[in-house]
Amino acid sequence: MIGSVVTKISDFKAQYKEIANKCFKWSAILKDTKLENFLEILKDDLHLFVEFPYVDKLFRDSYYNYFSSSHKPVQRNALRVSFFAGKLTKEEFYNSDTHSKIQRYYIGYCILRPLNGNMLGRSFISPKALKNHNFVCCLSMQKTSILGVPFEINGFPHSTQDGRMISCAETSIWSITEYFGSKYPEYALVLPHKIHNILKETYHQRHLPSNGLTAIQISAALQQLGYAPRMYSVAHGRNNEREIFSIISDYIESGIPLVLAVQGEKFGGHAMLLIGHSNIDNKITKATLKEQFTDAGDFRDKYVAIDDNRPVYQLLDLYKPMASYEDSKFHEAKIISAIVPLYTKMYLEAPTAKKLFETIFLDKTLGYKGDNSNKWIVRRLLTSSKSFKKWISISNSLSDNQRKMLLETALPKFIWIAEYMTHENFKAELSNIMIILDATGMNSRESLVFARYPDRYLFVDNTNGRQKEVIEISRPMPLYKNNLKGEWNQWKSN
Repeated sequence: MIGSVVTKISDFKAQYKEIANKCFKWSAILKDTKLENFLEILKDDLHLFVEFPYVDKLFRDSYYNYFSSSHKPVQRNALRVSFFAGKLTKEEFYNSDTHSKIQRYYIGYCILRPLNGNMLGRSFISPKALKNHNFVCCLSMQKTSILGVPFEINGFPHSTQDGRMISCAETSIWSITEYFGSKYPEYALVLPHKIHNILKETYHQRHLPSNGLTAIQISAALQQLGYAPRMYSVAHGRNNEREIFSIISDYIESGIPLVLAVQGEKFGGHAMLLIGHSNIDNKITKATLKEQFTDAGDFRDKYVAIDDNRPVYQLLDLYKPMASYEDSKFHEAKIISAIVPLYTKMYLEAPTAKKLFETIFLDKTLGYKGDNSNKWIVRRLLTSSKSFKKWISISNSLSDNQRKMLLETALPKFIWIAEYMTHENFKAELSNIMIILDATGMNSRESLVFARYPDRYLFVDNTNGRQKEVIEISRPMPLYKNNLKGEWNQWKSN
């Protein structure tokens, strides 16, 4: 068994072919562009620990369902490379007094498959390991161990294609189920062979080697796996493009990873995930606001992608999602649809919620009664009532009356939140107004749960179910942040 410390990433870049040759015993080692690109985005001072043989669940699934039947022999064992944000020695794994130190340093891992020239397999690594991480995104937590020492890491599951068993579509489905399955007991973790078994009825030809999936097939697979997917498509003339991008922004703010289907004239199509967005652009001015309501998403110039052709946590522009690819044939690719894996009880969808928020805001009884000439930036998101109440319980921006009322109010399992901001408060990440809707409800004013205006607030009385108004002056409060993780919470998933 090999288990050794490699000093730095620069050393591993120079040694990975030698290590692969020693482990996989290939006569000639091919240059691995995806692996080198992955290593390039990581901080230069990380230290590595290499393990072989390693049983990787994702590659073993591909091995037993495809590669083992190939005439040309393929090894079944993989290699795992673990990353640490500090110096370490192998002896520290054998000394219990130093375990807490190396546990603090642990920052994730990647798997190298025994596929020459296509070694980079799945990875799970913290954004803290990146040279640049000026974004917020969805994260989950994984537990692992090295030489018996337990570790925990927060990241997002990523994998490249293996060229046979999994294409971009299968890796996207796998990443979603890996993410939700590790966070919520309602969802199961799945491997590629189960995805193929689910989709057999939709194929009219052989499904291995994989030729990829259509957006409809991806949605069908997610439905069979227990999700309630909703697909939003860009019209042929792209006249609804801005509306679709607004929907994408709302679901990303909700902490829901979604699948993007993209297409170009010079290639067939591609699937990738969106899991977050870049941080706020502080260059917003009042003159930027042309309408009474402007989506906060209009000021997000980049979104965080999980793309099996690129390293993890890469940023993209919704209008040119593949512009960073080296091959120019991908540069004109456009988004054709977004597939959102909703929870089954989320009945109020993003487009409907957006219209209902505006209806309530403009309502003479339930809405805002201040200066109608104000122009607002609006941020909308879904969240669970459990997460919302946790945030309320530690917030010092609400009055005692509002905090107590919200904590004692019987809320639905999921809620929609809209935060209205002036351009000054948008830059300061403060909201002037907050409106909350029942996400399990209908497109009706009856779905209003809570509204907080500068001069008063409304809530639903638990005793009779009626909306009640209280006159009270409220100051701007911090934006709700529990969905997407970042520097603000040290990149922790909970």
